[in-house]
Amino acid sequence: MSVKEVVADAGYAGGADLAEARTLGATVYAPWQANDYSGPKAGKYYAKEQFEWQPEQNAYQCPQGQRLPLKSTSQQKRSSTRRIELQMYQGDEQTCGGCAAREKCTPGKGARTISRSEYEGHLESLRERMKGEEAKWLYKRRKQTVELANAD
Repeated sequence: MSVKEVVADAGYAGGADLAEARTLGATVYAPWQANDYSGPKAGKYYAKEQFEWQPEQNAYQCPQGQRLPLKSTSQQKRSSTRRIELQMYQGDEQTCGGCAAREKCTPGKGARTISRSEYEGHLESLRERMKGEEAKWLYKRRKQTVELANAD
């Protein structure tokens, strides 16, 4: 017997978990919260989600229409012992420097950068899936079953 759908809490919604579930043929339903390290500046600058991912160009497009091509890749350790590949995309310094929306985009002196993990596609799919009525219904049922045992 194989599991086709998994309803889990946010702790199981990491990129590696989503990739493994997909390999096993299962669809994960779990809440997603992006890590926001911008502290008091949260909301002041364009969020990553406001940049359009363009897979055919391997680049992002900023809200002002400028292209952020791949600049570099690196291997970084996350919460587990496994290392993941991160790609860094960066706008052109001259273009960003003269942009009318600069104050909404980046606090730095250089160009805006966006990082993308090797699992980003899985995370994007999860975020979209969780907007649907079926996902909301399933997650609501989870609270009535799994979480009820914890409450007792």
